[in-house]
Amino acid sequence: VSKSKVPLFITPSLSDLRVNHPSIYSRSTLLKRLFIRLLVVFLGGMGWLATAEQTNSTVQAQAKTILEKSCSLNGTVWTDSRYSGRRTGKCLMQLPYGLSFVEAERNLDNDVVIGIHGFKARGSEWVQPFIDLNNENQDIFFFRWNYLNTQETARQLFLSELDQLLSEQSRQDSHLTLIGHSCGGVLLTSLLDELNLANPITVHLVASPLSGLGIFTVCKPEIPDDISKNIEITQWRTQQHRDAVFWYFPSDPQMVQLGVGEIVRLPSLLHGKNLGHVKSLEWVATEIARKEPYRYGLAKLSDD
Repeated sequence: VSKSKVPLFITPSLSDLRVNHPSIYSRSTLLKRLFIRLLVVFLGGMGWLATAEQTNSTVQAQAKTILEKSCSLNGTVWTDSRYSGRRTGKCLMQLPYGLSFVEAERNLDNDVVIGIHGFKARGSEWVQPFIDLNNENQDIFFFRWNYLNTQETARQLFLSELDQLLSEQSRQDSHLTLIGHSCGGVLLTSLLDELNLANPITVHLVASPLSGLGIFTVCKPEIPDDISKNIEITQWRTQQHRDAVFWYFPSDPQMVQLGVGEIVRLPSLLHGKNLGHVKSLEWVATEIARKEPYRYGLAKLSDD
């Protein structure tokens, strides 16, 4: 987020000043000048903080807009020059809590895709999946939640903002695709019985520990007793021994039967590399697009 900055003064060393101006600077004069410069910087910073505090709501609104644009699939490329162009999802994890649109322009006639991150998510795990699922027929949103707060708080925030989002849609039959990764899948599962919508809904639970992670109460499972018939569910389970989060548990925390939907066990490798907890999203996004080519505008691929 671009902000006006207090001018920064480069303070040369005393020896440098003497070399450049040997005849006019004494030690006491230099110290006085340094003190004055530091005082200007300090007072300027105090003034900036006061202004920022007075306009906090405006700054937050501008920050949200700028961050959403920086995460736009159709706008700025998600790369980090420090890592030779490696894609980064840092901007996603700086978005405000709640639902954020991550494309350049919203089409209210489109279907809706929502990604829900997990515990201590990096954001980068969502970049390629969002790119793979992005097309002119889909509007993509990211739900950021405070995993250190109660799960109930996150659930109510999601339901409230989802209602608002759907009320803005031109079509009442917009297809809703919900993708929860890791603890995001646990959160998503806990609210399935509250999705009392007429919209057709597809739910993807990716590497989600639906039986819990012991002391990690942020992943506290709440399996619903009743799931609406208009909700299609797929559990995408990683190979436990390949998953850096699950491998040391005595039993696979993904092994919970919801009684509905499909269960898919992921392969061990992706592009010749370990297919674990983080990379599972990339593999699943490719499979979603491949299984539903009519929705994602792709030619149906063979199953080989």
